[in-house]
Amino acid sequence: MSDDIGLPAVEALRVQTADGLSLEAEYAPAGPGERAAVVLAHPHPMQGGSMRSLVTSELFRALPPRGLSVLRFNFRGVEGSEGSHGGGIDEHDDVIAAIEALEAQRGGEPARPPLVLAGWSFGADVSLSVTDPRLAGWFLIAPPLRVLPDSAFVASSDPRP
Repeated sequence: MSDDIGLPAVEALRVQTADGLSLEAEYAPAGPGERAAVVLAHPHPMQGGSMRSLVTSELFRALPPRGLSVLRFNFRGVEGSEGSHGGGIDEHDDVIAAIEALEAQRGGEPARPPLVLAGWSFGADVSLSVTDPRLAGWFLIAPPLRVLPDSAFVASSDPRP
């Protein structure tokens, strides 16, 4: 299957949230020799952000050939995802669902390479609200640090990078 940015191995997925929503997602595997895996969280849905936004699309295109498997998804209420915008609070569940979907794609190997949560803008803020034990760290691009209350940024005090 091919996608809008020319990756031949992209797989369309449906990701299920804990509160019962089905989210649109795409997975691009690194193939043999995976060095890491990344969940990509996109910019603000109320300002046109989606998994197809510029920075998330470029990362989705560029990372698999460099040994990183990638899952990008649309937050609730965006394009083909069910639900409606949750102000950044409900989107926490969307990120957890994306992590679970990526881990399912990677299989049950006990010694998998690290998993990183990457977010751009709104996606960066929501990413800071997630401290899932499966994460090795966070990669934040232009976090506005104003979508969620300061108390929600629990990852900011996490010892992982």
